Amino acid sequence: MTRRITLTHTVAASLATLVFGGCASPYSVEQDAEKWVKSDVIPLESQQPERALSLLQQRFDETCIPADRLGKGSFYAALRGTSREQNYSACKVYNEELAWLLYSTGQYQKAISHLNQVWWSRETARTYDETDCTKLGDLGVFLAPRITKPFSKVYFDTLDRVRSENAGKYLHKAYLCELKMFTTPENATIRDAFATSARKYFGEQGERDVRTYVDVIHVKMASASYDFVVGNGALAAGYRESAGRYAKAAELYRNALAATQRLGLDRPLNGQPSPYVAHLRTLIAGADKMVKLDASLAVQYSE
Repeated sequence: MTRRITLTHTVAASLATLVFGGCASPYSVEQDAEKWVKSDVIPLESQQPERALSLLQQRFDETCIPADRLGKGSFYAALRGTSREQNYSACKVYNEELAWLLYSTGQYQKAISHLNQVWWSRETARTYDETDCTKLGDLGVFLAPRITKPFSKVYFDTLDRVRSENAGKYLHKAYLCELKMFTTPENATIRDAFATSARKYFGEQGERDVRTYVDVIHVKMASASYDFVVGNGALAAGYRESAGRYAKAAELYRNALAATQRLGLDRPLNGQPSPYVAHLRTLIAGADKMVKLDASLAVQYSE
């Protein structure tokens, strides 16, 4: 695993140097923005949140787009051809931290436009309906031991709190990703919260579907998939072994998809495709992609 991480960062840094030469690359601009947030904003958040917000808002206003353009496209598209064009990657950093601060201080209505912008800036606009959990992870700048929340969960919770008519659209995305990435298979608290929210937006059938999916499919799938791609020495495995592990995970997800269809959980929800089917198909596609990547790397490194 160490080799893969090192290779990725080395390639990213090399490409940035080649493409941008002596100019500040989007990668370096983003890194500088993260350093500033970590040093000047995050230390204030617990005791002086309004001061932190003020500093962050001022930097955002000086660097990024007007507030009335938030949530209508990516920063890259919005700033292209302007004097702030090179700032787009820094704006992503400032905006995510603003979204998190507004949410965590209970300013939900103000947070919505920034959360909409996160949705665009993470390039989830075209894939969000597929529940791509890798693009919906923790909001804001990472700085241990501080823990934020997954963007998918913050987005749904904010829309729910302001009673937005769109909240139900994002309910399954939030909880399915949380089940997949942030809880153990046995976690009944998440299941119950998921079921309660589903009942609120989709009635008794929605609640029953959630409990069926979690109790019959997810619990069996979660521990097995963890063993395939994370546990039992998976992170230290070579590329060839890793490809085999992901192939087993893909097969597991395909079996889960078949079970979902047998249980009737593939029915449309409010005129939209089944969120359970969409979620599992995305997991299958992700595992298949890793099989091809690791198999290719195994050949490249003669494993």
